[in-house]
Amino acid sequence: MRDGVGELAPSKMRSLIELKYATISDATQQLGPPLMIRETFVGFQKYLYQPDQDTG
Repeated sequence: MRDGVGELAPSKMRSLIELKYATISDATQQLGPPLMIRETFVGFQKYLYQPDQDTG
């Protein structure tokens, strides 16, 4: 799980967006303003990497 956290580090956000959308401009057309993209990117990681409550 630690590797996954590093892969979604905020410092890699631009590269990941460009990989998916080609340019930041293309991404903003699909996802909204850069600030909103960053807030979403950082915010969903809280849920993605939280400990699984069902495993006891």
